[in-house]
Amino acid sequence: MAWKEKIFEEKMTPFIDEIYKKTFSKLSEIKRATRNDEDDIRIMFMDKELAIDTRLFFTDGTVLTFQEKTRRNNYLKYRDFTFEYYNDPTMKQEGEWFKLASQLYFFGYANSDETGYAEYWIIDIPKLRLFLKKDIGIKTLIEKYLRQNPPPAKANFFAIPFELFENNKEICIVHDKHC
Repeated sequence: MAWKEKIFEEKMTPFIDEIYKKTFSKLSEIKRATRNDEDDIRIMFMDKELAIDTRLFFTDGTVLTFQEKTRRNNYLKYRDFTFEYYNDPTMKQEGEWFKLASQLYFFGYANSDETGYAEYWIIDIPKLRLFLKKDIGIKTLIEKYLRQNPPPAKANFFAIPFELFENNKEICIVHDKHC
């Protein structure tokens, strides 16, 4: 990820934190992988190998794991869930599709002045995966929804319209305005 995008995503994390605090009761701590964690092999493993960005800790001992993605407001017109397939398709370097082990996924579009979210979803990953596998199928995902980032980026990704699963409230736990 380009530093410009990383800085943007870090800028948006306080607004994600506010959404978590509003959404979940008895939340005691929010911990994210940061650039300063490179010496902590456990955190780096969770981030790089399991696509776990954030852990929410609750007063009763519960821990929830999250992957987080924020897209800029100009992408809101697409209203799609982007799911990286290969980080580098020519080298078959696997992306989050192959690694994602977090329980939940925070996915949102920043508002136009980047002081909050125009829209966001908190998605149940196992339910999403089973839905995509059963109701859509990998062949259809590849044929209809696989996109390639323009150079110099190498990654390809699925651009899955939210309307495909937005009405399935079991997949989409919380959404501002729609779920």
